[in-house]
Amino acid sequence: MKIKLIPPQGKICAYYDLKSSPITFDFVHFLAAAVGYSKSIKLNSIDLVVVCDAWRTLTPREKSYDASVRNWRLWNLLVQVVQICPAVRNFSIQRSPLSSINADCFPQNYNPRSNYLVPYSPKYVEKFYSVGVDVRCFAASKRSRDFASGIFKGDAVPITLSPRTAGYDGVRNSVLDNWYEAYKVLISMGHEVLVIPDQDDVLGGGCYRRYPWRTLPEAAMSLDIKLGIYELSLANVVSSGGNIGPLIYSGARFGIVKTLNEESHVSTAAFHESQGFPPGSQYPWFGEGQRIMWGDDSTGELLACVESQLRPL
Repeated sequence: MKIKLIPPQGKICAYYDLKSSPITFDFVHFLAAAVGYSKSIKLNSIDLVVVCDAWRTLTPREKSYDASVRNWRLWNLLVQVVQICPAVRNFSIQRSPLSSINADCFPQNYNPRSNYLVPYSPKYVEKFYSVGVDVRCFAASKRSRDFASGIFKGDAVPITLSPRTAGYDGVRNSVLDNWYEAYKVLISMGHEVLVIPDQDDVLGGGCYRRYPWRTLPEAAMSLDIKLGIYELSLANVVSSGGNIGPLIYSGARFGIVKTLNEESHVSTAAFHESQGFPPGSQYPWFGEGQRIMWGDDSTGELLACVESQLRPL
């Protein structure tokens, strides 16, 4: 049976198909590309369908997932990303095989049976930026910005620190002793500093609790709240990992540390080159106060990361 094409309706429908795509923050690259494509043809919003009638099992990590993990990542990761993308007008999750698709779809040649590969690389997003499209498509809701303002009320605008202490691929994790030393230096300089711990750490080992610093673990559980805080902060230091994804397509100030790590296959120089952005480069759509540092997470590098955001690039 052929797939039925729904006639053009003056809108784009983007299909993120989990038969070929990961349940990871790589989803942000797909969304940025879909929004970029929509803007390139003078449309300001998209409809989005996450297709999960089957799941990709390409990597060892994916092969280890059971149904509960897949559904947790669907709702706790992908859906939260959708929440901070204002260009998404309608959103649905399709668990049964599709029998019809929109004729105006993204990717343009998508077919749920015969051609379900979808792009999720930053070098694909660059295609739309190169023709003048603003690909920074993530923004916190007004409610989350109001929440952030309430946290800051009566305090100086803070600097945030977001270390990585995830359960997966631990070689990429932050050296928390270095982050605490940087925290103390920033406090001594008169800054208000807020630590947003890793969600895995909040739900698991709680390594961040070993240090007497000001933390907001609630923000680790909500991308919307976290982005609201980032948008209003003076500077944001973030350890490289999946959740930098929304930041790199946002208007918030940030510096990313520990991006290069030859012990992890998704952090090697060769990996970054395969994504179209070799070590030392910056995404071309970055604005003032947005930077990949490419160094480690030594105390000195963390402080330099803050400094890079406090002065024009």
